[in-house]
Amino acid sequence: MARALILISIIFSGHIFAKPTLKAQDLLIYALKYGYGAIEYFPNPFFEKVFSKLRNIKPTTVSNLCVQIDDTLWEITDDHLIVRHQGSFCGKLRKKKFFSKPAVGNNLLSRKDPKSSAVTYRKVNKNKIPVLSISRFPDRKSKSWDGFIDTLKQIKEESKALIVDMRGNGGGDDTISEEWAELFYGGTYPTPILKTISKVSPARYALRANSIKLQLLNYKSNNETPPPFLNKQYLDRIKKMKLAKSGKLDSKSVKNFHQKGKFIPKKGFNKPIYFLVDRRCASSCEHTLEYFEAHPKRKVFGENTAGLIHFGDTGRLILPYSGIDILISVKYLKYKDGRFAERKGYTPDVMLKNGEDALDSALKDIQNRHKL
Repeated sequence: MARALILISIIFSGHIFAKPTLKAQDLLIYALKYGYGAIEYFPNPFFEKVFSKLRNIKPTTVSNLCVQIDDTLWEITDDHLIVRHQGSFCGKLRKKKFFSKPAVGNNLLSRKDPKSSAVTYRKVNKNKIPVLSISRFPDRKSKSWDGFIDTLKQIKEESKALIVDMRGNGGGDDTISEEWAELFYGGTYPTPILKTISKVSPARYALRANSIKLQLLNYKSNNETPPPFLNKQYLDRIKKMKLAKSGKLDSKSVKNFHQKGKFIPKKGFNKPIYFLVDRRCASSCEHTLEYFEAHPKRKVFGENTAGLIHFGDTGRLILPYSGIDILISVKYLKYKDGRFAERKGYTPDVMLKNGEDALDSALKDIQNRHKL
């Protein structure tokens, strides 16, 4: 696998540079300068200091190089900017954040389960309350989402409340959550996002292609056939990378969100909806909370979420020779209310004490507060 990782870095550098022989720090700096979506939204002197620190790294071992890179990038308030070597986090602060154990119980569905979601039921008085467990958010085109919207439609019609268990959900592709929000609002949902800004450059598409290439290589190493949409995504990103390199694409893509949706009681889910979250609810898990934050029946139980919010559409850079793996976002999100919740996360409506189970607490709340 190490050889494959090195090949990915050569794919990246070979498409961008005339000579794919830059040292690791120079390649990383280039990727950040021309691929990182939020670089222009941090003060210029800040990034120059970061780049200077990266250039001055004098590693003694691969492990030491990884630690120094991670410690330097930790200064950027972006928790999607992850540095790993052989699958492990490198810096102490990042290890502390991502290895911190949740304290409000575990998701009913394991992340290792081939399904990404499942429905079980809990009895409250004489009513069966569905618990929709979502352990991760795969690509919207994944077959694991087959039947998901139909299940939600059935819950909407038949159930008197819904509990959504997103504990431990580290994110992915939240496209499905937007469809879900429209269903439960009864129409267009009000988004708190003002706009997204994305880099459009050869580096951006090379990084994004690398992330797909890694997945394809993993399928191959396991003697498995990848889903057809992955190959299409990879070829599309390579095509766009070449177009960007030839100057045929704009340098920046801005998407403004003007939608002014609202909750329509007669059409939406006009019943209690509980979300269970913990410190490992991250990225698309947190964006799913955002889609429902204006829903009048929403209530969130658990602990503060992870705080991977303002950056997205990640790509991968594998540094040559060392195999150090760096996750780099090409998109930045700005919010209508000016919030900046990165590294802080979202605080639930009901903050639980360590050891309290979020599901048990939600079920008690349903029993005590709602006449079902």
